Formats: sequence, structure tokens, C-alpha cells
Amino acid sequence: MNLCGYCPVFERQIPKGKEAQPHDCQSWRPKRVDDAITIVDKLMATHEEHKATWWIVRDMISADIKIPTGLYAAGWRMIWKAPYIDDDTRVLIANAVVPF
Repeated sequence: MNLCGYCPVFERQIPKGKEAQPHDCQSWRPKRVDDAITIVDKLMATHEEHKATWWIVRDMISADIKIPTGLYAAGWRMIWKAPYIDDDTRVLIANAVVPF
């Protein structure tokens, strides 16, 4: 299974809908990272279409700035609805979010 949906060897995205499929390429199976910020940074790098929302999630984790309620809700929605991350990763990211 792949967390980021990206193969660093071939430098291309895994085809849409195939992220949850087992793959023969070992490069498509990165080691699990236990740091939520690192995971979110990798998700921002590999999923440009959701980069702005992952930035919100990153701010929710680091708690450097006050996030408006609507953006906070968008960040939670991204954590629980992103189709390319597994449930263990969702929980890890959600546990790292600083309560407001």
C-alpha cells in the first residue's frame, strides 16, 4: 500500500484508483513515518490538487497561527475524506492536531 500515491523511482503518480492496490515496485511502498508533519509535507508534495488544504492541516498540527473555523473544518474534512491515505495515517494525523 502507498501513503503518498507517488513512485520516486519513476517520478510519476500511481494511476488514479490504484493507490490502494498492492504493487510489485518496492519504491511504491515507502516506510511508515510516525511524524504527522512529515506525512503532511509528503502529501502536499505529491497531491498538488489538495496542497492548499494540506497546508491548513499542517497549520492545525503546528498551531503556529489561529485558523478560522471554516478552514479548520476543511482541514478535518481533508483528514477524514482524502481517498489516498489509509485509516492508520488518518488517525496519526488526527492525533497530532492541536485542539483549538
